[in-house]
Amino acid sequence: MDKRTMLNLGFAVPGVFWATLLISGRFYPGYNSARNLVSELGALDAPTRWIFNPGMLICAVLSVVFVLGLVRAARQAELSTLPAWLLLVHGVSLAGAALFPLPLPMHGQAGMLAMLLPLSPLLALMLWRPAGNGRLKLTAVTSLVLIGLGFSVLFPDFLPELAGLKQRVAHLGWTVWFAGLGAVISRK
Repeated sequence: MDKRTMLNLGFAVPGVFWATLLISGRFYPGYNSARNLVSELGALDAPTRWIFNPGMLICAVLSVVFVLGLVRAARQAELSTLPAWLLLVHGVSLAGAALFPLPLPMHGQAGMLAMLLPLSPLLALMLWRPAGNGRLKLTAVTSLVLIGLGFSVLFPDFLPELAGLKQRVAHLGWTVWFAGLGAVISRK
């Protein structure tokens, strides 16, 4: 697969992710995106697990291919590949959520890998300075802010009625990072 196609998956991964959430949420009676967590759509007893879990597996596979494209592009641009490789935690986390649905204990363990995701934009800011790209910096900072705000889901006493919304803000953060990386790096 050519590099440009691989980098375009930076748009496809979030597209598949959000479409999976939207479709699953429509078919889950009583599900509320602001209140309910994303993983509830794929839980063992969820009526939408047959939509959600395959959707997350597709996202995981596409994420890995995207990362491989980023690594290739970073090498060609003589940039550190570490920020790209760190995005593998995202694919593994999505695959883990699908393969070990709630309430299985491994579900939470796989999800904890996502805690490493902010290291990718943070390291890109530090290691990709020679790239000198203002758009990349803006994308990284925006992503970090959104992921940071989304991590408020780890504090259940803070806006408990909006747990799903808080989590989706974190997902919006990686969405911005994936799409931004795909767009910016493909131009190099």
